Amino acid sequence: MNHCTALQFLGISHRFSQHNLHIRCGLFGVPQACSVMNLLLLYRDHCNHIFIDVREAAQPQPLAAQGFKAACRQTRLSPRQIVFKGQGGFALAVDGNRVIVLEMDSAGKKPGCCGKCASCPRCGQKREAAALAQSAALASQPVSALPAL
Repeated sequence: MNHCTALQFLGISHRFSQHNLHIRCGLFGVPQACSVMNLLLLYRDHCNHIFIDVREAAQPQPLAAQGFKAACRQTRLSPRQIVFKGQGGFALAVDGNRVIVLEMDSAGKKPGCCGKCASCPRCGQKREAAALAQSAALASQPVSALPAL
């Protein structure tokens, strides 16, 4: 089993975007803590920031959180380099880490939606309304007379 397959088995995914590493965890137990720490150590010199998304992990396991925090203190990772996303980040953060908690609306989308999301019901409604308004505007314009043949 290769490294990426093992991570998927543990419910962890990662990607790179604009020199940043983004890690998403479904659960945060001891195996996940070890895997996330391995990713941090592997890519710390190649990334500006490392975002760890623990929004799906409602409450990290206490033993995993303790071990992860201890490992973070013992590495040469800059605390400002690691940013946690989600309420569970408070249980994992050490001094100097940042924790971002995004407020979601009732549809599960962040406020101030851009209007261009592919699967967002709100954006789909905006596109439909714009298309209807455009077709109504075209329908209300007078038809110009066709030139005589």
